[in-house]
Amino acid sequence: MLGLLRWFTFCVCLYGASSLESQDHASGSTINYAEVRARVAHSFPEKANEIADTISVLQDLSKATVEMADQISAHCSQ
Repeated sequence: MLGLLRWFTFCVCLYGASSLESQDHASGSTINYAEVRARVAHSFPEKANEIADTISVLQDLSKATVEMADQISAHCSQ
């Protein structure tokens, strides 16, 4: 799980830097890395919650799928 969080943090940092960089290059200014760090600090908890919710839904679907497969197997073996 720790590896996933590190990977996610890295992706969020890249996204924040790339979005600021594209805005800054369009306007001709330099990148404000303090602003990038602030954006990442604010967006990380939100994205972590979204990913946790997604994982929870996927786990529920996986459990339901296994239960349904077991019911089908039990019904077909009779």
